[in-house]
Amino acid sequence: MRFSPPDSCRLPSMDRLLHLPFGEINYHPDIATLEVRWHTSPNSDQLRHLLQVALRLASPLQVRTWISDLAVFGVPTPADLLWLYQEWLPHLALLGVQSMGVVLPPLSILRDTIQSALATSLLGTPTLRMELFTTVEDARQWAEQRP
Repeated sequence: MRFSPPDSCRLPSMDRLLHLPFGEINYHPDIATLEVRWHTSPNSDQLRHLLQVALRLASPLQVRTWISDLAVFGVPTPADLLWLYQEWLPHLALLGVQSMGVVLPPLSILRDTIQSALATSLLGTPTLRMELFTTVEDARQWAEQRP
């Protein structure tokens, strides 16, 4: 007799697209979700490199949902925040990504910054919805439920 876990216990399949010492990019084909996970707090070059590579990988995959695991990210510089808001997020929205799940520790200066930006509509676009999570598992579960 073979055991098959119920659907609620199954994890989405995941393909590792890139693994670097400071971060990785994973793809969940079953739910059209790209996941960027940071292993350390990146410097500006590492931040921009991994996020630009992730954008290039996302385009042919027709990603609808993006997960950013910032649990060990640290606090970005003002220049990096400006780059994210003005350069990176608009490119993400142009790809057709509809939702972004952001994983942050419960007590984090970055969480406060992002929550304030969301409240004042500084983050996101009319077509990009953002949600905050405390675990990557919660973000993955949320991504599975996206249309």
